[in-house]
Amino acid sequence: MLKDHPNGGESITTNPTTNEIALKEFFYLDCSKSFDTTNLTWVFLSNTQIPTRWSAAAAKGGINNDTLFIYGGFSTNENDLLNLVYAYNAQIDTWNTPNILNNLNIISKRNVEAIIDFNGKIYLFGGTSDELGLSNDLIILDMINLVYNIGNLNNAPTLDFIMVLLYYRIKI
Repeated sequence: MLKDHPNGGESITTNPTTNEIALKEFFYLDCSKSFDTTNLTWVFLSNTQIPTRWSAAAAKGGINNDTLFIYGGFSTNENDLLNLVYAYNAQIDTWNTPNILNNLNIISKRNVEAIIDFNGKIYLFGGTSDELGLSNDLIILDMINLVYNIGNLNNAPTLDFIMVLLYYRIKI
């Protein structure tokens, strides 16, 4: 399945009381078909109960590598913030909150650097949160077994670094 699924984001408004509005749009571009880059045909999936998020990390994974995972980010809905991870199943067009087997007291963060490897793991580096402020920790979410791990923080870089996956090795 070659589909690009952008979602959410924020819209800056001219309303002085609500300067930013979280968007609840969800759509995809089917990259398995020929398309004209000057006139893209987006398919809207606005009927799904998408969680309102922006500044979140996202990755494709799961047992069949067909699930879109969203971690952290901002939300205008206080109840949304209780769930760190959401998963979208494109086959049945539904969102759910996966049951992560060990939460390790992981807190929701935003502006996280995220990469995935070929083994179904998403590596979440740094980010910000109300509880921690800026952080340079490394959280690993196994998207197949739904388990968190904490990465090795020995000699962790400063907060302004990014991650790159090079031939099964993570470089920060």
